[in-house]
Amino acid sequence: MQESLAQAEAGYYQALADQRSAVAYYDREIGTTLERFHVILRRSEKEGESEGESESESESEGESEDESALSRTLDRLDRT
Repeated sequence: MQESLAQAEAGYYQALADQRSAVAYYDREIGTTLERFHVILRRSEKEGESEGESESESESEGESEDESALSRTLDRLDRT
């Protein structure tokens, strides 16, 4: 009887771990991991960068297209 209980508990905890892994995988795939945990990213000003610098100036200084897109997204989030 105790062996059956131990097997049932092991099965329960394995199912719980599998479910949590599946939720984490799903969140990663649809991009909602940060939202699930209420994480808000904010961009800090870089040293030597003026507040009035345009995006085109940033890109010309070597900022990649992905970094530029991230900056625009963070700016929109800051406004909400």
